[in-house]
Amino acid sequence: MDFPLPQDSPDYPSHVQLLRYFNAYATEFGLRGHIKFKTVVTKTEPLPDGRWRLIWTSGEGIEGSRVFDALCVASGHHHTLR
Repeated sequence: MDFPLPQDSPDYPSHVQLLRYFNAYATEFGLRGHIKFKTVVTKTEPLPDGRWRLIWTSGEGIEGSRVFDALCVASGHHHTLR
């Protein structure tokens, strides 16, 4: 694994522990410039060459689109605390 969770992490880390890990991961691999926060993906389109077109709207209401090699869906299922 390229960037494992800390050795003492529980099997099911808390949201605070995961946030700390994701922040460290993004920093380690220089990913922050590639992340769009407060953005809603409004459409995804599979392309004939196996890539994906994503269409989004930013928090300011600006629409954009771009083609990507891969797509990872993170639906936010565990976003709301219970």
